[in-house]
Amino acid sequence: MRPDLQRRISEPHRFEAQLGTTPLVWLTGERVALACRLIERGELRLDVVARLSGLGTASNLRAPLRRRTGLSPTAYRQRFALAEPAGVTDVRRQASPEGHHLEPADTSALS
Repeated sequence: MRPDLQRRISEPHRFEAQLGTTPLVWLTGERVALACRLIERGELRLDVVARLSGLGTASNLRAPLRRRTGLSPTAYRQRFALAEPAGVTDVRRQASPEGHHLEPADTSALS
């Protein structure tokens, strides 16, 4: 067998021997952990969280997050979203002087 081919075949085995998991399982776990941190911040839509964490779409986020936490992404956000510090109000949630609610912040730059 060619040496370069042998090395590529054996590397996942070495990874698993060192870390006790496959590269794909480890990577998915890291992506879900990042998604959890982003969800806890409560600032981004779930489709944006999925994209930024490398899971692609909100539907791709659901199953691994539920396996890891036992919760759907929405339930996870409801349970673990960070509360705003006392006395601080997010300007996006304030009403304008005319009584109209301001639009949510634009997150397109994060795409």
